[in-house]
Amino acid sequence: MSLDVLGRAPTRALGCRRGLRRRLAGGLMIATVGLLATAASASAYTPTPIVTNGSWSPNPCCNAPHPGWYKDAFGIVHLEGAVSQLVIPGGTPLITTLPPAARPDRSVFEVVHTFGGTYADISIDPQGRVGIIAPRFPEKFDPSFVSLEGVSYQTNDQIPVNPIAINQRNWVQNWGPQVATNRNKSFGATNPSWYKDGSGIVHLEGATRQTNALGSSAPLVGTLPPVAAPARDVIVLAHTFNGTYTQLQIDTDGRIFYGGTRAPGTSDPSFVSLEGISFSPGALFSHIGQFNSTDWSRCFGNQEPGWVEDSAGIVHLEGCASQHSITLSPDPNLIGSVPRVVAPDQTVYEVVEAGAGEYADVAISPDGHIRVVGIPPAQGVLSILNLEGITYQPTDAAGPLALSLTRTGGVLALLHQPRKLELALFKLGPHAHRLGTVKLGPARAGRSRLRWNLSLDGHRLTRGTYIAELLAVPARGEAIAGGPGVTFTLTGKGRLRVLSSTCSVANALRHRC
Repeated sequence: MSLDVLGRAPTRALGCRRGLRRRLAGGLMIATVGLLATAASASAYTPTPIVTNGSWSPNPCCNAPHPGWYKDAFGIVHLEGAVSQLVIPGGTPLITTLPPAARPDRSVFEVVHTFGGTYADISIDPQGRVGIIAPRFPEKFDPSFVSLEGVSYQTNDQIPVNPIAINQRNWVQNWGPQVATNRNKSFGATNPSWYKDGSGIVHLEGATRQTNALGSSAPLVGTLPPVAAPARDVIVLAHTFNGTYTQLQIDTDGRIFYGGTRAPGTSDPSFVSLEGISFSPGALFSHIGQFNSTDWSRCFGNQEPGWVEDSAGIVHLEGCASQHSITLSPDPNLIGSVPRVVAPDQTVYEVVEAGAGEYADVAISPDGHIRVVGIPPAQGVLSILNLEGITYQPTDAAGPLALSLTRTGGVLALLHQPRKLELALFKLGPHAHRLGTVKLGPARAGRSRLRWNLSLDGHRLTRGTYIAELLAVPARGEAIAGGPGVTFTLTGKGRLRVLSSTCSVANALRHRC
């Protein structure tokens, strides 16, 4: 398989996706007099640097981080940062070769943001070769800045996948054996499928192709089951063949529709990749703050722009907004902001769907502001801007949060940023269950000691085995879990003994620690 036939970038991908990362995590150990043992939450994922090839530089502009990769708590690989091609044109399309731990077991194709409102496609093959695929003419190509943000995939389906029920009147369900005579040339992609990670986020993978463009059912690619269907319409961009892209819409009944593109863009359904498409299926999320209502309008209902952070520490933007003016405010490209607690520590760039198969580029800066930074010349005012599919890890810094307990039940926290904290308590044993939450209050950055009297709702804990997990409470939205908790026992005399500092709540409740 050669990189130049892997399907040329399909979306005007302006996308910088900053891969998912765990913020409330810490591999730090606190050594303090009076501590019986120390427990650390899972730390932010420190990326492994990507060594670029040939004419590619790992020193990007525009406050983007250096290129790297990491695996999140669910085993999903994320690329992040950006690269620059120093020789334009004529440079090698091979950006890097990933190590075995980061290589997919199939070919992966995703859309990425490139410089100045342009896009390209990224291909990653089972040998770890990461190549750039130029957009199809007459689209412009500028690899002087190529964002790797938002490129994510499983390496070997360690989370089991489920087949998507494809409309086989018009689309390919199974690629068949990879041989020269196979007319369904998949370029190394797998069958279209979906899975849920440990947070309930739905991920699509694989690819399909349109075999029959006739009939009213031709746009219907397939259908997700109710358990994987979103509570709102999810509209994203997807890579299609030979430098083209398409709009995909996932309805609340699970149907996936091929939407094509707006001229002068083109799409080519002879190869449609589903890789990198993910969404939170639930309707509840935190709303975008400081919304610029002077130039933008919120979409209605569950499609209102918002964000959610999963339990692996990855932030997902959701919903959509509509731009009705580019002149009324001093900063008409500013949509709104996410709280500083979930803002990235460097600027994240990603490409999104912008109405009727158009595209636009979005940047999320360290102050939390979300801005449009690249609009195709065919559009002045964006009729709609879908934020679905933007994902990133807020920080690469190790140890933003660590938890310890003293013999008397005092809570020691080591924080990367000031946070309002709670302590989630679970009773272990044959009938393990959640007991409730203790409000600890605000804690400063650095080390804090918070008082807790081993009580919940005014009742002191009885003898037994428990696990405690720190939660960070944002200004709006649900509390965010801090990773592995402290497993401890209480004796009949009320003495506390720590048993584990590395077991996750999920594993503790399943008796796997």
